[in-house]
Amino acid sequence: MSKENYIIVIEAFLEILHTMTEFTCNSLKNHDNNNWWEKYVLNKLPEQTTRNLPAKGTYEELRDSLDMLACLNIIENNWIEIFQNKLNEWQRNNAHELRLNRNKRIAHLSPKTLLEYNENETKRVLDTISRFIRPINFDIAEKIDYKYKLITNDTQQKIEKYDTSQTTKQPKNSANNIIQPSRKILIKKTTSNEDDVLVIGESIKINGVNVPLYKNNHETTQDFVKRLLKLLYNNDLLPEHEIKNMLNKDYCKETFDIQFPIIQNDSKKLKYEGHMRYWVNKIIGDYYVCSQWWKPKEDDYKEKISKWLTRIGKYYARQTAHNTR
Repeated sequence: MSKENYIIVIEAFLEILHTMTEFTCNSLKNHDNNNWWEKYVLNKLPEQTTRNLPAKGTYEELRDSLDMLACLNIIENNWIEIFQNKLNEWQRNNAHELRLNRNKRIAHLSPKTLLEYNENETKRVLDTISRFIRPINFDIAEKIDYKYKLITNDTQQKIEKYDTSQTTKQPKNSANNIIQPSRKILIKKTTSNEDDVLVIGESIKINGVNVPLYKNNHETTQDFVKRLLKLLYNNDLLPEHEIKNMLNKDYCKETFDIQFPIIQNDSKKLKYEGHMRYWVNKIIGDYYVCSQWWKPKEDDYKEKISKWLTRIGKYYARQTAHNTR
């Protein structure tokens, strides 16, 4: 098992390598377009590292010459001048932990360090990688999380098996009813003329698309919000007027109980009081998504997001009723 865990960790590092080199070099180049390689790489890394790096080259050649350790060292050595404006302190701590892990267990692999790759150690490394890379590239973080879940899903599968064994099959009573799946779920249909919204368990159907009302058990609110907004945006379920509302701070405070607009299209407004408040990459179209969701307020977020989705569902239900008249 230790060998398999070690391979999983190596694959995770390889998964984020291109994202890391691109993020690192792009950040340096944007800071000093003319002299970024010499100033922030060659002059900041130790000689044993720079001796293996080219003195010059195209952007792609320079970028592709970096490995994971070089990127992590570049970020640390240029933290104050460049990267503290792009990453938060938690990511800096994660980067430090990844650097130690890489040095101790990957660069200097031995039978002893190989044995240390038990399930808990592997999960810790994957979790650190995911936390570090998530604000930089959400999709890559999702892939790392999938590796994490492959290791941890045994317990969850037992829970789900027990849960489904306790349910009973629901009969089909009429043409308007829906046959229940194996789990017991609540079906609620509002039928007040145009406001016809179908809520099935923890999902709402909007324009034929099943949209989750709540995050799943192993998901943070931040991840759920990004997943939800991607789903709505990619299925054209965010009306133009709602996108304008989502750019409004007061509306978002009232609707979601957050302190900033949930989306932002101005890259100069991603920071507040010196701290990043949005993920550095655009999540939906030309919009950045707010990252400021706090665990103690998860119950409030759950209620407010579900109400917001129901309101959107009713809007599209009215549109559909109007178009079919």
